[in-house]
Amino acid sequence: MLKRVLDDEVILSWRRCQEKGLSSDIPYPNIIIRDKQLIKIINKNKNLIKIFNDSIKKIMKNIKKDIFILLTDKDTILIEYHCSPDLLSTLERIRFKKGISFKEESCGTNAISLAYRYKKPMYLLPYQHYCKILKNWYCYASPIHVDNEIIGYIDITTIDKHLKNEMKCIADLLVEIISSRFPYVRNQDMLKRRYMLGDRHIEILNMMSQGMTTKEISEKLFLSVNTIKYHKKTIQKAFDAKNSNEVLAKAYSEGLIKK
Repeated sequence: MLKRVLDDEVILSWRRCQEKGLSSDIPYPNIIIRDKQLIKIINKNKNLIKIFNDSIKKIMKNIKKDIFILLTDKDTILIEYHCSPDLLSTLERIRFKKGISFKEESCGTNAISLAYRYKKPMYLLPYQHYCKILKNWYCYASPIHVDNEIIGYIDITTIDKHLKNEMKCIADLLVEIISSRFPYVRNQDMLKRRYMLGDRHIEILNMMSQGMTTKEISEKLFLSVNTIKYHKKTIQKAFDAKNSNEVLAKAYSEGLIKK
């Protein structure tokens, strides 16, 4: 069962909001990152966003309820989200979009702001939110730890109180998937830059590792055989390898592809 945030933690947060002069009647978050600054933040977190989106595709297939899944960066800036269609109008009404900050000075006491402050999972009931725009939401937020550092936060939000236990399960599952996959994806991204390889090259490398022939790869990717041969030559040159076996040996040793 979920444990709600202790009242003293909520009271302290409300007090900080009041000391900062934050009105509980704000119609939408006070801090919204836009344009070039937002693009920079999203690019910086592209691996985190990719893993999140890949994971959500699998999870959302089995969820047909009114939930809202958020991903923020380590500073609580919203960088990606998924929600059920029925919640879209609610989000549009409060100008909910990528770039908003969940810090207390932006939208008052909330699960992400408290998870950010205390560096641990937090569950908030509707009445515990400081600002009225969040008063209908049950929220569970959890930090994402990688190599003893927090790289972002997952938040599961719903207006249905009967889903509160499912919220924790979904959030914990996402955190576990992202935490386990992030080091590999980060290392793969670094190696792609080192060898100047693109996503298509990695895709072909993975197919080669499965024993697929040039013709089979071309059919799978809907590309010509000559195009696949060209990509394979590019990969071979990048690794300074003499043949495909040597290419795969180096790709395995570097961790660019998994066995």
